[in-house]
Amino acid sequence: MATDARGLPLTTTSEAAAAHYNDAIAELFEYRLSAGKTLGKALDEDPDFFLALCTRGYFFLLMGTNAVAPRITDSI
Repeated sequence: MATDARGLPLTTTSEAAAAHYNDAIAELFEYRLSAGKTLGKALDEDPDFFLALCTRGYFFLLMGTNAVAPRITDSI
């Protein structure tokens, strides 16, 4: 099982997806605009990566607009 940067288990067996997820979280905390694209790479590696799907929904919530509400629903 893959782990995050803190050694906690992730909901993916793909090491590549885990690496992209860890990068996306680091980019989020650094306020980088690339965080969404990097998270997308994690989902490209494992489309069923549950935590990455939840995080994508959270990214949409951060946009603060109802225009993305359908995308939030699709993510979760």
